[in-house]
Amino acid sequence: MPPGDSDGTCVDQSADAMRGPAAGEFFNDHFIKLWNQGYFVNQQQMATIYDPNAETSGSVLPWASSPGTWIGTATITSLLMALQLAGVHDAQEVM
Repeated sequence: MPPGDSDGTCVDQSADAMRGPAAGEFFNDHFIKLWNQGYFVNQQQMATIYDPNAETSGSVLPWASSPGTWIGTATITSLLMALQLAGVHDAQEVM
Protein backbone atom coordinates (compact mmCIF):
# COMPACT_ATOMS: atom_id res chain seq x y z
CA MET A 1 0.00 0.00 0.00
CA PRO A 2 1.51 3.42 -0.93
CA PRO A 3 2.26 5.86 1.90
CA GLY A 4 -0.90 7.68 2.94
CA ASP A 5 -3.37 5.15 1.54
CA SER A 6 -6.13 4.17 3.96
CA ASP A 7 -6.48 0.56 5.04
CA GLY A 8 -10.14 1.10 5.89
CA THR A 9 -12.52 3.27 7.87
CA CYS A 10 -11.81 1.66 11.28
CA VAL A 11 -15.38 2.37 12.39
CA ASP A 12 -15.61 -1.06 14.03
CA GLN A 13 -12.36 -0.65 15.99
CA SER A 14 -11.60 0.76 19.44
CA ALA A 15 -12.13 4.43 20.22
CA ASP A 16 -8.40 5.20 19.89
CA ALA A 17 -8.31 4.03 16.22
CA MET A 18 -7.93 6.84 13.68
CA ARG A 19 -11.09 7.09 11.58
CA GLY A 20 -10.44 7.44 7.86
CA PRO A 21 -11.75 7.07 4.34
CA ALA A 22 -12.46 3.80 2.55
CA ALA A 23 -9.57 1.43 1.89
CA GLY A 24 -7.27 2.53 -0.93
CA GLU A 25 -8.18 6.23 -0.79
CA PHE A 26 -5.49 8.77 0.10
CA PHE A 27 -5.69 9.65 3.79
CA ASN A 28 -3.92 12.98 4.34
CA ASP A 29 -4.15 12.93 8.17
CA HIS A 30 -2.57 9.47 8.30
CA PHE A 31 0.16 10.43 5.82
CA ILE A 32 1.08 13.46 7.96
CA LYS A 33 1.35 11.27 11.07
CA LEU A 34 3.39 8.62 9.19
CA TRP A 35 5.78 11.27 7.90
CA ASN A 36 6.12 13.18 11.19
CA GLN A 37 6.82 10.00 13.17
CA GLY A 38 8.90 8.29 10.50
CA TYR A 39 12.49 7.61 9.51
CA PHE A 40 13.19 10.81 7.56
CA VAL A 41 12.13 13.05 10.46
CA ASN A 42 13.54 10.93 13.29
CA GLN A 43 16.79 9.71 11.72
CA GLN A 44 17.54 12.15 8.89
CA GLN A 45 16.34 15.25 10.78
CA MET A 46 14.05 16.39 7.95
CA ALA A 47 11.25 18.85 8.69
CA THR A 48 7.83 17.75 9.87
CA ILE A 49 4.62 18.53 8.01
CA TYR A 50 2.23 20.90 9.77
CA ASP A 51 -0.56 18.86 11.37
CA PRO A 52 -3.67 21.00 11.95
CA ASN A 53 -5.11 18.23 14.15
CA ALA A 54 -2.14 18.01 16.52
CA GLU A 55 -2.40 19.44 20.00
CA THR A 56 -0.04 22.42 20.16
CA SER A 57 0.64 25.41 22.32
CA GLY A 58 -0.26 27.66 19.41
CA SER A 59 3.38 28.39 18.56
CA VAL A 60 3.48 26.24 15.42
CA LEU A 61 3.07 28.11 12.15
CA PRO A 62 0.87 26.52 9.50
CA TRP A 63 3.61 26.56 6.84
CA ALA A 64 2.21 23.49 5.07
CA SER A 65 -0.31 25.64 3.22
CA SER A 66 2.41 27.24 1.08
CA PRO A 67 2.78 26.00 -2.51
CA GLY A 68 6.46 25.20 -1.92
CA THR A 69 5.62 22.89 0.97
CA TRP A 70 2.98 21.04 -1.04
CA ILE A 71 5.40 20.65 -3.97
CA GLY A 72 8.08 19.35 -1.60
CA THR A 73 5.66 16.92 0.02
CA ALA A 74 4.48 15.68 -3.37
CA THR A 75 8.08 15.23 -4.54
CA ILE A 76 9.08 13.27 -1.44
CA THR A 77 5.93 11.15 -1.63
CA SER A 78 6.62 10.38 -5.29
CA LEU A 79 10.21 9.43 -4.47
CA LEU A 80 9.13 7.14 -1.64
CA MET A 81 6.53 5.47 -3.85
CA ALA A 82 9.09 4.99 -6.66
CA LEU A 83 11.56 3.45 -4.19
CA GLN A 84 8.85 1.13 -2.90
CA LEU A 85 7.98 0.04 -6.44
CA ALA A 86 11.68 -0.49 -7.20
CA GLY A 87 11.98 -2.77 -4.18
CA VAL A 88 14.25 -0.51 -2.11
CA HIS A 89 13.44 -1.27 1.52
CA ASP A 90 16.21 0.65 3.23
CA ALA A 91 16.88 4.34 2.63
CA GLN A 92 20.59 3.58 3.15
CA GLU A 93 20.56 1.72 -0.20
CA VAL A 94 19.80 4.99 -1.98
CA MET A 95 22.49 7.10 -0.33
